[in-house]
Amino acid sequence: MFDKGDICLYEEVARMPPFARKCLILIGAHGVGRRDLKNRLIALDSERFGT
Repeated sequence: MFDKGDICLYEEVARMPPFARKCLILIGAHGVGRRDLKNRLIALDSERFGT
């Protein structure tokens, strides 16, 4: 048998700040150079772009 003190009826939650990082999505057909573009962006500014 459960005691009324043993059952948690709700869980307290807190608002989280939004993520500081933005998403950049590269879309293109096979063979158009998405990987090259990604690698160039990372090499150009690794602080700003990453995987």
